[in-house]
Amino acid sequence: MKFIILGLLALIIGGSASYVYTQPETVLESVVTAVSAYEKSTIERMVSALMVEEGITELPTVISVATNDMSKFPSEERPLYPDYLKNRLSYFSYTVDAKGKVEVIPFFLEFKEKYKEATE
Repeated sequence: MKFIILGLLALIIGGSASYVYTQPETVLESVVTAVSAYEKSTIERMVSALMVEEGITELPTVISVATNDMSKFPSEERPLYPDYLKNRLSYFSYTVDAKGKVEVIPFFLEFKEKYKEATE
């Protein structure tokens, strides 16, 4: 959450404040996209570091249902938390394949769909 708040502040200070007020959904989506890219890159680097340190080229299990619990990611046998990440829960949910390719599932997409349904 602190990344989202910092991102909004940066947009307000660095950009046009009137744009932030007239296009809040677009601004929020931009901030969430930037924050999710940052967190995803951290998760990807830690998965790569784990694979190198463990001397493996494939993960023992894959996460096909997105999770934000890093004590079970990329697998319960070899989790990122607590050895590679200091926080057990990430802001976004992730999947990973056997080769260590990480995909992010931003919560904003679900929120956006629910918001549209509720306001229509």
